[in-house]
Amino acid sequence: MKHRSNLTYYVVPLLCLALFIVDLFRPSGAPNAILAIASAAWVIGVFGYKQFEKGLIAKPKKRAWFTYGLIIVLMLVYNLMAIHPSFQSNLAKGAINVDQILTGEVWRIITAAFMHYNFYHALSNLVALFSIGVLLQLEDRIGFCRMFLIYVGSVIASGLGSLVFLHFTTFEISLGASGGILGLLGAIWQQQQRRVLLFVLFVLFNLFLQMTFSALDFGGHLAGFLGGGLVMYFLAGDKTLYFKKESS
Repeated sequence: MKHRSNLTYYVVPLLCLALFIVDLFRPSGAPNAILAIASAAWVIGVFGYKQFEKGLIAKPKKRAWFTYGLIIVLMLVYNLMAIHPSFQSNLAKGAINVDQILTGEVWRIITAAFMHYNFYHALSNLVALFSIGVLLQLEDRIGFCRMFLIYVGSVIASGLGSLVFLHFTTFEISLGASGGILGLLGAIWQQQQRRVLLFVLFVLFNLFLQMTFSALDFGGHLAGFLGGGLVMYFLAGDKTLYFKKESS
């Protein structure tokens, strides 16, 4: 059984990375970001599984209702929009746009977090959300309410970061749940001891993705990550909510 588990946790991301490397050498077209992002998300899940094996993360005591509920909502929103003949124009109506938000459409900061450009964009975020909320057991450790508050705070922070990013770049719109999801990862980061090193690695990884795929919203990702860490700080203070106390 353990052999099978190792296959699940190691072969899948390695296969994704192999396909991604092959994709880099295609004669035309940009490399497929879903392969790199899905691999990274799954590696995060592997980390969580290993922490569980070492006893740093306890066995889950309750269902991750917020995580599963959000996955269902994101899936429903994408599919309902995708089957509509005006899919692309509907994206523009709810995405973050500097000019539109400055005219009063501030609700775009929230609606953009429930929309995705295509199936692969949605899938990468769902894999990341599942990895953080379920495999890393974040919701089980901090509870439904904290999970909800961190996600909402991260979405708002990410939206503000996207506004700054769009202002200084040639991109017109930004959308996706990645800012809120990275905020959940930021909540775990806040509970770590080596925060400076992990933050530097996070920034470098996102800069690599930005240079490789160009269409990624670096400002939204960074602001969402920091926003999640900040909300976690206000909710937890010096308390260790994620890791067991003896591991700190």
